[in-house]
Amino acid sequence: MKKNSMDSFILLMYGAIIVFFAYKIIKSKKNRGLLQGEISEFKRKVSPIEIGLLVVLLVTGAVNLYMGIKQNNFNNMAQSAVMIVLAIIFGLFSQNKLCIGENGILANSNFYDYKELKKWGFDTSSSDLVMQVKTKNQLTNESVRVTREDIQEINRLIRKYKLNK
Repeated sequence: MKKNSMDSFILLMYGAIIVFFAYKIIKSKKNRGLLQGEISEFKRKVSPIEIGLLVVLLVTGAVNLYMGIKQNNFNNMAQSAVMIVLAIIFGLFSQNKLCIGENGILANSNFYDYKELKKWGFDTSSSDLVMQVKTKNQLTNESVRVTREDIQEINRLIRKYKLNK
């Protein structure tokens, strides 16, 4: 594969990743409108790996931009711009919140009403809310990283709306 076609392939891959994260952000905003009644929001705990990825993307993008300007290399400048946009979109995506409403839960950009929620629990070692949901006659597991301080309140709200307790 030639260098120019490899550069185009890399740009295409970065572009596809940007589209994916942008889609997830838009889907989350759209699905947030499905929540009804009193809505409680909980910040997602950002993992060290996500922070590391964000830093690597920003630093690599900045270095590529500097080198592209210094060498007057359009491909490096284009790749750096795409990396920086990817870092921004990824940063915005990592700020998605867990939202609990009276009629359902918004987690990982997906809305689940309480009829779909079959089981839930918390992995206290990793601070994950783990849910088993049944959508389209298929059981799937969803995991959302939350802060340790929010575990009791999240459990209380789910019990209140799901079990009327």
